Amino acid sequence: MFAHHRREQRPLRPSVSATTSSFVIDRDGVRQEGIRVPAGATFSWIIRKAATGRLRFGWSAKAHGAVTLHIGDHQSVTHTFQSDASASDFFYEDLPYDFKAPARLQFSATNSAEILLSDLRVVQPRDDNDAVIVMLIDTMRRDAVGLYGSRRPTTPQLDRILLGGWKAERAYAPASWTIPSVASLMTGMQPEVLEDDKGAPIGIPEGVPTIGSDFARAGWSTAQFNANPTLNADNGFYRGFTSFYTPPYEMASLMLPGSDTLKRVPKWVRAHQGEKFFLYVQLIEPHEPYGPPDRPKGKTPFDPDYTGHYMGDESHYALVFDKTITPRDIEHLRALYDEDVRYADLLLGRFWQGLDLALRERTTLLYLSDHGQEFFEHRGWSHGPALYDEVLAVPLVIRAGNGRRFPAIPPDTLVSLTDVLPTLEQFLGIPVDRKVNGLDLTKPSSWDRDELPAIHMLTGGAARAVVIRKQEKLFFFDRFGTRGIPDPVVDKPGYDVGMHLREIMPSLCRFDLSHDPGETRPLAPVSPTEGRDWRAIEASIAHTRRGIEIRVLGGDTAQRVRFEVAVANNGSEMFGAEPDDHVTATAGGIAVDMWLTPGDVDGVLLHVADDAKPQVTLVEGCAKLNGSGITAGVAQTLQRVNVGIPRLEVDPKCASIYVWRSDGERYFRSKQDEDEARKKLRAIGYVH
Repeated sequence: MFAHHRREQRPLRPSVSATTSSFVIDRDGVRQEGIRVPAGATFSWIIRKAATGRLRFGWSAKAHGAVTLHIGDHQSVTHTFQSDASASDFFYEDLPYDFKAPARLQFSATNSAEILLSDLRVVQPRDDNDAVIVMLIDTMRRDAVGLYGSRRPTTPQLDRILLGGWKAERAYAPASWTIPSVASLMTGMQPEVLEDDKGAPIGIPEGVPTIGSDFARAGWSTAQFNANPTLNADNGFYRGFTSFYTPPYEMASLMLPGSDTLKRVPKWVRAHQGEKFFLYVQLIEPHEPYGPPDRPKGKTPFDPDYTGHYMGDESHYALVFDKTITPRDIEHLRALYDEDVRYADLLLGRFWQGLDLALRERTTLLYLSDHGQEFFEHRGWSHGPALYDEVLAVPLVIRAGNGRRFPAIPPDTLVSLTDVLPTLEQFLGIPVDRKVNGLDLTKPSSWDRDELPAIHMLTGGAARAVVIRKQEKLFFFDRFGTRGIPDPVVDKPGYDVGMHLREIMPSLCRFDLSHDPGETRPLAPVSPTEGRDWRAIEASIAHTRRGIEIRVLGGDTAQRVRFEVAVANNGSEMFGAEPDDHVTATAGGIAVDMWLTPGDVDGVLLHVADDAKPQVTLVEGCAKLNGSGITAGVAQTLQRVNVGIPRLEVDPKCASIYVWRSDGERYFRSKQDEDEARKKLRAIGYVH
């Protein structure tokens, strides 16, 4: 249904070893990856079969003045290079190639200059070679897009370009802010396995393949041009992309217009004319501060009569605690946000129209966002802290190219951004040869999914998570938890926001999305025995926690339970606790005192050795331990603590105590790398 019936010529490329792989930063700030050829050396590429087409590559030289690059005995190119320690001149070449037999190409430079050969390939350009372009608009709410019912003319260009594409009505970001959301988009993995030991998503760990890696392995050229400075090479977002750009890693980059990023793209597109390529473009509008360069600051035709003092560059921290802000002010800030959406749409429309018609027709185009934005719907601003739909619900539209047809996926299908990688790759004939969390949406079996993996936030406040189902949303917030709350001295604004969450978020509830899409009427939660939602939340939070987990479930009536756990430990953390719940350190372990209400789920994490064998003694109350009865005053030693969450069963008459080990499954970085990444993100205001 999806494949062409013509024989495609895979590009010819040389193999690159770790010793020859390198990169340069060119004068446009683009990171160009390729083969390093030392000064005075020659790079030999043996092409083992006859081929005809175009020899294409980019190159740079560490030299000053004219440098001639010799390609065997047949061709050469000459450019003049300017010596500059901070950036390199970079040139694309497009040469005829026609050898009737195997050939050896040798690349060497005059002046004994060190050179870098980037994206070296022999290709057969065609007007019907597949191409993929991903357009991501940062911080775009679903309801800000015309195709999704925007009340203002915010996206006329995208509405026209995407006409006839498949529109996901129930697409959700896997996280509430950029770094974890885009990391999941790029890898097809849930954020929890990419986080550090503090629960902070700081990028794509080394060794984790990306969608760029997959397309490059299949012979496609790959490039990423990203306006968000936090998605940079230090954080691993370059992996899989031969050409990669982000602006400088500093606060000022958040104010750069999208045109600054887009001006770098046409040169790369021209160098890959008629080829199979994967191109990722991300604009940062409408991320705050609001205000496109083609409008006076604080002004917008969407709200011309506003006379207040809000200009769109106020920090979200100030807005959270501003007691004087009125509904009229909020409406104006939303209008300024919509103005930024309009500007991003204008830029992408110009970019698309600047592509030649053949490229537009052969391109499979994906448009989406990484998360939305709050405008005080639930007494919060911006994005990150809360997990309501104004932040998690995102637009996602796929317009197939080259005469392909995207399957008629039901509009109510639950979609996660982790689905993008397997869906695009399978749709274009690139096999996914590893485990990913996302589903291939071209397979009808994925349409029956009735819940998404848990979406959580473990920093900038106590742990919170949601599970989104077809009609419901389970909401968990560890209201009195301390893990993840910023230090009040080091980060007073972050601490204030973390404590503010206690005022605006329910501790545990369920929303009926079919009758309450605005999430304004919290309902009683599902019971832990209903299983899947709770298990998903436990699993998502446990990935960054290593130790022994203890959960205490309430029965049908309120009751008090006290028990002791004897085990050597390096501290404990409470989970889902209320003011009447206490954990106290003892000489040999901890003492737990909890007041359980019906449906209550409380717990403790103990930092212990992997071979620890805790001993549990019930002191007061009625309880079962791991599903079996336990007698008050009688110590019970757990000879083996299983890894992974057991089936949680509630006893109507007694408390139910469950113990298991969490191994903190994730991709580990060194502590030094994690600390350095957090430090940089903190400096630019992205993590607390």
